[in-house]
Amino acid sequence: MNVHKIARRLGLVAGALSLLNVVGCSGGHDSTAAATSVADTLAVSPTVSIDAVVNGGRQTVSLSFNSTDSSTLTNLKVTSGLSPLPAGWSGPLTFSCATVGTGSGCLLNLAYAPTAVGSGALKLDYGYTDSAGAAQTGTATVNYAGTTNNNVVGTGSPAGQIVATVGKGSQKATVAFTTDDGNSASDFMITTNLSTLPAGWSTSASSFTCGSASTGNGCELSLTYTPKAPASGILTLSYSYKDNSGDLKTGTVVLHYSATSDDNIVGTVAPTGPISGPIGNAAQAVAVTFSTDDGFPATDLSVTSGLDSLPLGWSASATSLTCASISTGAGCKLSLSFLPTATATGTLALGYAYTNNAGTAKTGTVNIDYRSTSHNAVLGTPNPGGTIRVKVGANKQLQLVFTTNDGNTATNFKVTSDLTKLPAGWSGANGFACAAVDSGTGCSLPLNYAPVTNATGALTLNFSYTDSAFTAQTGSATVQYSNPHLYSFDYSEGTAFCSINTDGTTAGCAATASGVAGAIGTAAFSANYAYLPSHTGNQVFVCTFDPAGTLSNCTDSGQTFTSANFVLISGGFLLVSGDSSVTSCAIGSLGALSNCTAAASISGAYALALSGSHLYVTTFGSGSWLCTIGADGSVSNCNATGGSAMQGAAGMRIAGGFSYAAVGQSAGTAGIAVCVVNGTDGTLSGCVNYPVTSATFAMDVAINGTDAYFLSYTTSGAGIFHCTLDVNSGAISACSVSNGGLSGLGGYSIGVQ
Repeated sequence: MNVHKIARRLGLVAGALSLLNVVGCSGGHDSTAAATSVADTLAVSPTVSIDAVVNGGRQTVSLSFNSTDSSTLTNLKVTSGLSPLPAGWSGPLTFSCATVGTGSGCLLNLAYAPTAVGSGALKLDYGYTDSAGAAQTGTATVNYAGTTNNNVVGTGSPAGQIVATVGKGSQKATVAFTTDDGNSASDFMITTNLSTLPAGWSTSASSFTCGSASTGNGCELSLTYTPKAPASGILTLSYSYKDNSGDLKTGTVVLHYSATSDDNIVGTVAPTGPISGPIGNAAQAVAVTFSTDDGFPATDLSVTSGLDSLPLGWSASATSLTCASISTGAGCKLSLSFLPTATATGTLALGYAYTNNAGTAKTGTVNIDYRSTSHNAVLGTPNPGGTIRVKVGANKQLQLVFTTNDGNTATNFKVTSDLTKLPAGWSGANGFACAAVDSGTGCSLPLNYAPVTNATGALTLNFSYTDSAFTAQTGSATVQYSNPHLYSFDYSEGTAFCSINTDGTTAGCAATASGVAGAIGTAAFSANYAYLPSHTGNQVFVCTFDPAGTLSNCTDSGQTFTSANFVLISGGFLLVSGDSSVTSCAIGSLGALSNCTAAASISGAYALALSGSHLYVTTFGSGSWLCTIGADGSVSNCNATGGSAMQGAAGMRIAGGFSYAAVGQSAGTAGIAVCVVNGTDGTLSGCVNYPVTSATFAMDVAINGTDAYFLSYTTSGAGIFHCTLDVNSGAISACSVSNGGLSGLGGYSIGVQ
């Protein structure tokens, strides 16, 4: 059970708009205890917890600072915790209020948008001066968790503190309930008794339910605040719902409110709603108009937030704003500009101070939610990569992974191609959509390819999405597919590739990789490139590997080797065996090789095979070696393995927990030695030799599912043999010649790709 579910079962309430656990100090005492017995202390409200969906979810947190009585506190400042914030959190670098009273409007706004599952506690230390002039301190703690299933979030409007004047009419308020990842939640219900709201609050309904809640689906509660006496407090609405996995969850939304007998200054933001702007677009003008809520004048307004140190992307027309007298109308206005240069999400909190018409000093806060975005693109990448190659009668499962090119979130992703009308052999879901796409692997379409005939082609799927600049976009993803081929590499006759029939036999062999001479070792394949060793030229050639299986445009890698027998790819490195060593080269862009260095000294090094971090090196007569290969291409800890069963081993492959080696380098029976690979240390044991032919030399072996291929050197019952492989036991049987029309000796090595 994950952290956030445990928290809920302990009674913590998740998914709130305003939340925290508070530990405050006054004169060295806990303010949560002192608040009931000592006047003139500061309180932060209320006490709940928060969770949000990883990579897409976002929760807004409003921390309200208030005096516990009618006294005025001064010089409130958060002294630590805002810089740096924990991972996933955003907010201002500093926060302060010149004065704090009861219902003072001193609100700190933060946002939580996690990118990884986890939990923690955000601790904010603060200091202030009480009405007696003594310095005091406290700590506010916000518990939080990043989750994998969606949460319903309640968002109050107007934002911040809802303020009304007694006897001057009503203040309308709404609470919109949406999910934090765009997916639907069900069975939403407010569990608070709506007929027993705090004094002054009312709603037309005695209960409130929604069959489903998502983004912008109209699940909205309307409220009215008509105070009859001065007051301040919080309206707490609890609710329950089922998330998109069917789990029952609960949440709380909190509205801060205040009613006074004297007028208040409120700030109105235009345009309304979150301010969003794509990176690189023109600056967006934002205006904040200050007016009183009852038409009577207030005086001495000043914006107390530093207008010369606004969040990235924000600027003001002046470094300060003061207005001597304010009433209704647009006479007192602050002009702002939003021109983002980097992606960010947050809330710009503008604090202000003024004197109302009763001569009382008051403060307030205007909250402006914003988001800077970019016109990013969604990419579809097959996993495994490269061309998908499946023999007729077999099948292969893969994932088409959708991510964004910059890691920022795109939304409303949907595959628009008809997934019921895919090319022959392909199958997938009837429809596919993701609420959000980012840099992770959460948006992956499973596909299956089971060809009924040999075919080469491209599966292209179209899709639509909304980029992180809220612009509708389209794109497409392509999966190349083909049948596998068997490749033969001959020292004197060059390289050929053969089709593989349904029964595993070969046919239609044709020359390829022109210009590469002296090949004795199997090529290494990587997406669109193939690497061929040339023993005569001590070179490695880089060729284009197309979906149809041909190798073309072969060019010298430019690296020189003392000898080049076999090649093998491990991560981002190409390993090249020589007569006395193994060399490691870095693979760069467009398949280029660089930084080739000697990785291990092994006399007679010939064929290479790989199983995880275990590298196997045959030596054409003196046994085989087991080494460790590092993520940096280094080779170490080389020791003999396989014993006498691997004496005379030439080509070698690893598949399905077994090693397969071509053995028999003297007159007698040549065959395939099959050993069990120890998954822990890579050692070989339980080796069994399966005879194939009485040819003089056994050269190589290749594995493709239930098909095994054996290569002998002479023409006496020789060439390429096709055998049946039992993948459960590794046993080899029913071997027969299958040269596929090759007229020569069948080559020095073979491979299937």
